[in-house]
Amino acid sequence: MWHTSTARKGASRVRVPPPDFREALAAGAHIRRRILIRLITGWLLLSMTVIGAVLLFEFNRVKLVVHQMAVAEITGFGREAVRSLNSDEPALEQALGRKIQRSVNEHFLTVEIYGPDGKLRFEAARDGASSIGREVAHYRHRIPEQGESSRELHYLEGRLLLAIVLPLEYPQGNPAGYFEGVYQVDPAQRAKLEEEIVHVIVLVTTSLALAAALLSPIIMNLNRWLVRLAATLFKGNVELLDVLGCAIAERDSDTNSHNYRVTLYALGFGQRLGLSRWELRNLIAGAFLHDVGKIGIRDPILLKPGRLTPEEFEVMKTHVTLGVDVLKRASWLQGARDVVEFHHEKYDGSGYLRGLSGEAIPLNARLFSIVDVFDALTSPRPYKQPWPVEEAVAALEKDSGTHFDPHLVRVFSTIAASLYRELHGLDDSRLEAILRKSMAKYFLSGA
Repeated sequence: MWHTSTARKGASRVRVPPPDFREALAAGAHIRRRILIRLITGWLLLSMTVIGAVLLFEFNRVKLVVHQMAVAEITGFGREAVRSLNSDEPALEQALGRKIQRSVNEHFLTVEIYGPDGKLRFEAARDGASSIGREVAHYRHRIPEQGESSRELHYLEGRLLLAIVLPLEYPQGNPAGYFEGVYQVDPAQRAKLEEEIVHVIVLVTTSLALAAALLSPIIMNLNRWLVRLAATLFKGNVELLDVLGCAIAERDSDTNSHNYRVTLYALGFGQRLGLSRWELRNLIAGAFLHDVGKIGIRDPILLKPGRLTPEEFEVMKTHVTLGVDVLKRASWLQGARDVVEFHHEKYDGSGYLRGLSGEAIPLNARLFSIVDVFDALTSPRPYKQPWPVEEAVAALEKDSGTHFDPHLVRVFSTIAASLYRELHGLDDSRLEAILRKSMAKYFLSGA
């Protein structure tokens, strides 16, 4: 059973400085970049969406305009077509043929007149229009319902075309047949329509860009305000850790540098394991407050210089429950609970309080138990000299599979010496500075 008793040597105040505001500024710059990227991305997405809607609207508008132009031209010979369909007089047919041919020479590529039975009665086509006709053949010969028309816009071979079907009716409203043709918009009119579409797209895009440019400084100002607020909240949170750390130090002076070292050991270990930012944030808070529940342990037991009796040890174990109760009062510290509540569990299930085993023990608690014991072994105590790193690692390996997670012990053994060299011998102020920077990074930057 790993247990380190402590002796009071004169309480020293644990002081975690307020956050490094250079880190806060760096975080603000990072957030501003993200906001700028999101503004540009949002502008692009919104522009594409609006342009798509504008194109659809303009497409339907152009279709309507072309339809109106085609209908206006058809009206010129529609009445004669109706009379011809109801008569066998050659003169009427010849007059209709001349008008149809004139339309073909001007705007229509093909014209077909069908009787009410769907049989072709008249047709005309411009020279070279057969290929265009084949392109729209899938649309043709769709006889509409009485009183209805249909149209379909095409852009083929650089031409703007409208395949149109119109019913032909007697003056009384009875169906006389229907007209089918392919109308070509002349180049000048087509250029005008295209210019109108481009003008609308440019106007919409420019308006959206202007709106984004106007909103950008407002959002940036709000961001700066939020960064300042976040820094203030972070300062308050760190001060809460400070207060809790001070409370522990007032009760047990050995938790001063120990808290800083085990937190930094745990952070280095967690980084080596590839933990996420959120997991590392929880690990830092949990490691720093791992023994916060000791503030509720009576001095005769907490400060006893010798080994605890079984009864006293049962009381000492309650510091875990007391620590969890302390964390319950701060919602932002709930992620620290894994370490505070479970760091005395053992891999074989013989630990306390719940007797969890294996991977049922949260990862942060499993890795912290290793660095906690490592620091206890390699640090001086009133009753012992610090162990060499090699002996401390050997002790961890000896209890691998019983007290500690074997995989984690193997990983930690590869970095233990470098972590020790980095932090061993540093005074409290230097440890505080390193921890402050790490906390600012994980609790503020990119939050």
